[in-house]
This record gives sequence, C-alpha cells and structure tokens, in this order.
Amino acid sequence: MDKSTQQRLHSFRLSPQADALLRKNAPRRGAIKQRILSALQGVDMEKVNPSAYQRKAGPTHSASAPQYMSTTITMPENHYQALKRLAQEKGTSVTVLVDTCILMYYSNSANSFPA
Repeated sequence: MDKSTQQRLHSFRLSPQADALLRKNAPRRGAIKQRILSALQGVDMEKVNPSAYQRKAGPTHSASAPQYMSTTITMPENHYQALKRLAQEKGTSVTVLVDTCILMYYSNSANSFPA
C-alpha cells in the first residue's frame, strides 16, 4: 500500500456542540468516521472560517470550562496532511478545522440525520 494512502489513526478534540451534532442518532461506531468524512467533503473549504466558531479561551480545569470530546478515526494520511496544510493556511489547528466543518455541515438541516 502506498504510504500516502495508508490509513492512520487521528484523534480530534471536538467541542461539545460538534460532538452532539456528530453523534445525533448515530446507529453504530463506524458511523462517526463516515459522518466526519462527509462533513469534510461536504463543506466548501474556501468558506470555512474557524474564527466564526472559535473556541473560548480560559481555564481548562474549572467547572465552567467546556468539556471537549476526544474522537479517534482512521483516515488516509494524504487526507490528513491536506487538512494540516489548510489549517496552517487558515492559522488554526486540524482539530479546530475539523470541528468547524462538522458544525457548518451538520448545522444545516439538509444534512441532519433522521430521528
């Protein structure tokens, strides 16, 4: 297998809002990976604006701090590297970019899941 298409595990710390949208009516674990990939493919990356969904800065260990959810999926390494380059261009991290794509894609009712 070509190293660029090799599947690797990647972990993302998602905001509570993105995690809730992602897991809404998820029938099984494998659906989470597909939903993340659908969000990444379904948004116009040129229009992704992570600052519009910027995470709140502040203490990470207080009771009022957001509880980020860690999600790990396999993804082709070349896809991850493309996300990494785009995140650098936008001045953010891959995790924030993925979180923003999930929020943008699944906040649109046309992309939401049936109950």
